[in-house]
Parts: sequence; structure tokens; C-alpha cells
Amino acid sequence: MGLYLTIGTGFFQIRRFGTVLKKTVGEVFQKENESTRGEGQLKPYQALSTVLAGTVGSGNIAGVAAAIAIGGPGALKMIFQYAFAPMPAVGGFAGSTMALAMGRGASRGIFSNEAGEGTAATVHATAQTDHPIHQGMYGVLEVFIDTIIICTLTALSIITSGVWSSGSTGAVLTLEAFRTVWGKWGTYILCIAIILFTYSSYLGFFVEYRTSTEYLFGEKAIKYLQWFFFVPPIIAVTMPIEAIWSLADMAVGFIVIPNMLAILLLSKKFFQLFHEYMDKMKK
Repeated sequence: MGLYLTIGTGFFQIRRFGTVLKKTVGEVFQKENESTRGEGQLKPYQALSTVLAGTVGSGNIAGVAAAIAIGGPGALKMIFQYAFAPMPAVGGFAGSTMALAMGRGASRGIFSNEAGEGTAATVHATAQTDHPIHQGMYGVLEVFIDTIIICTLTALSIITSGVWSSGSTGAVLTLEAFRTVWGKWGTYILCIAIILFTYSSYLGFFVEYRTSTEYLFGEKAIKYLQWFFFVPPIIAVTMPIEAIWSLADMAVGFIVIPNMLAILLLSKKFFQLFHEYMDKMKK
């Protein structure tokens, strides 16, 4: 679906990334502009902030480390060498097949940036905007910040510190990377970041689930959702890390599959809106 939409839009998110920045970052500090004139509860940058709060979280720290521990190093001094070849065992690193490396990398990537899940759309749909495609550019920016910037920084920290083959995985591997370079202060800094990232993700997800619950069952159902939201973290702390990752992967699959079908069915409408907005920008 990503390839289909990319070709259909003429590689817009790559070829016209400057336009994306102009229509998002370039408008953030404007008090009043045409993009904020419309129905909706949130301003565009508020929707972006809420979505980023949900996406920038433990996946950027623990998910990237888990992918490296299984799929191999992803530094620039090695990414082309090991991109499509099995990584041999080195030290505590077990090595992997190409299928396992790509599968785990894809699952961790989707878990991190939520691309294709449709969860972020529940927030973007409440934003004040002049056109759906305009607000969609904030979605492009969100994935760019989460993946290209933050996940890359985590990956390079692990690779350049040399701890990627230590046998550790998840957040522990990232903690080792910070401790190797900055000592105990590096551990403190990262622990605080994990707490803040996870808390912000929790709040961001609550906004998304609250929006969906209110749409399906009405405003009265939100009070039950608030209590239910306390249950998963309490259960999670008693479970092994691998079991948590397995549940996360299954949850992502349950969300992605129906969303991909919906996007396919709505693709004609999307292309209609896309070309309509492109014509509007030209004029």
C-alpha cells in the first residue's frame, strides 16, 4: 500500500518534502492563517504534538535496540553490507537470517512510528484545517521526526558505542550505550527520558482511544475507558520482555490489516483529494 500510494502521488513525500516543511513547520508559529480556518477541536500543531506524544516513546529506545540485537548493525560504516545478507554471530550477538532481520525491523519500525496503523488519523481528524491533504502533511512530518531523526540517533548511539554485540537487548542495550560513553550520568539521563517518553505515549494513546470510544459508544463510555487504561501497565510489569513484544506485534497486526484494507477501499477518494489540493497550490 505504501508503494502504491507513493507511486500514485509521484513520490510526493520525497520529491516535495520541502513543501511539507513549508506547510507544517513554516506555519506553526503563525497566529492565524487559512490552514486553521475550518471545523475541528485542535489546531494543526496541537494535533501534531499529540500524535508525537503517542509515537515518540519506548519504541524509539527499546524497539530500535531490539531490532539491532536481532537484525544486526544499522550504521552507515555497515548498513549496505548487511542490509540484504545474514549477519554472522559476533560476541553475544546471535546472528540472523534475512527474513528474520527484515521481519523484526519492519515490526519494530511500525511499532515506533505507527505508519499504516491509522491511530494517528483519529487525532488528525479533529484538527482545524482548510483541507485533509494539508493536515496529512503533518502526518508525514510526524513519521520523519520519529523515525529518521529520533530512531536514527538511538541506532547510531548503540552502534558507535560498540555495545551492539554485548548480548543485551531492548532498553538495557541502549542504557549500556549511554553508560559506556557518559558513565552513570548517561544512565540517569536515559532513564529520565524513558519515563517521560513512556508517560507522553500513554497520554497520546489515551487521546486516540478516547476519540474512538466516544465516536462508537458516546461520551458516557469514556469514564469506563479511564479505569481500564490503568490495567495494561500493571499486567505488563509482571510479564517477560519477549512476551510483551509478542503482544505488541500482534496488536499492531490486528490494527494494520483492517486499516490497510480501508485505505485500499478509500484510495480513489484519497487520490481525488490529493490532486484537488495540488491544483489548489498551483493556483
